[in-house]
Amino acid sequence: MAVMVAAAVLLLTRIMLPKRNDFTYDVSRKVRGFYAEPENSLDLVFIGSSNLFSTINPAVLWREYGITSYVFGANEQNLPLSYYYTKEALKHQSPQAVVLDVFYCNFPGMQREAVVRTNLDDMPWDFNKLEAIWNNVPTGERASYLLPIIKYHDRWNDLSKQDFTVYRGRNPYKGWSPFEGQEDGYTKSPEEIAAVMERSALEEEAVAWLDRIAACCEENGAELILLKTPNDDLICLPTQDGGYEEVAGQAYYNAVADLAYERGLSFLNLNCIMQGRGHNDIADSQKVTSYFGSWFLETHETLDKRGTTDYAYWDQDADAVYAYIDGVGR
Repeated sequence: MAVMVAAAVLLLTRIMLPKRNDFTYDVSRKVRGFYAEPENSLDLVFIGSSNLFSTINPAVLWREYGITSYVFGANEQNLPLSYYYTKEALKHQSPQAVVLDVFYCNFPGMQREAVVRTNLDDMPWDFNKLEAIWNNVPTGERASYLLPIIKYHDRWNDLSKQDFTVYRGRNPYKGWSPFEGQEDGYTKSPEEIAAVMERSALEEEAVAWLDRIAACCEENGAELILLKTPNDDLICLPTQDGGYEEVAGQAYYNAVADLAYERGLSFLNLNCIMQGRGHNDIADSQKVTSYFGSWFLETHETLDKRGTTDYAYWDQDADAVYAYIDGVGR
């Protein structure tokens, strides 16, 4: 009887969990698609928030450089959540490097409930997920994460056909989400941003989480690269009411640069090199990704996997992504 009840709860939970498979915030497809990649097949794993997954397009890295990569991220992902995504990624892949976006580099506390659920709902159950819940969810709310049916039991009226299936296939977009159209225009030039010399101190807790991510990478033989995708010099900081605000970020990124130097880490701050927005559109995404690939190959040796039988599926997936891009452009 107990087994039947448990099976029923698991089935209902699977149905009632929100399925985030549609652009642009397709987190379920990103997270579940990551596990469909053959183990130890990725050169790079990118970790971060929507600033990252709107900007880095693995199809571009493949087409132009023969680099295999995946953007393993979720909305508003701060450092404590990025740590558990890093741990999760390194259980399944042995990348040359983990690339961490630092937009949330000084946001080390607990994120809002909706953000935490979006980040953790699709992560498979194991000790890593339990630890992530323990360190990212207030004590009184943990039960509904351990048994999500408590949270989602009343979604009956919102159910659609896709709620009765679970995304299991390979994600040809490799975690990239296309953002169509332009956001607000640029307000600062890269030269203006690079001229900022001030430093704004990072919180000790933020530094501690960055060090934990770095240690996790080192233990697994992966280099940690810190990246700031171009977003017009913004940084996300927590507010006293549990929300966040975006303010000028270069003074904080200067502190990240100092920390990276002290720790012997690479830090590529693209705000000082090229213009961008919080969510870069498709055209800017291609430019930024191409620049990153060129920079990476100038500083690292990586085998070009194009034309190899084992990675032929990357051509198929990239063709699907570029077909989408071409279709949007018409």
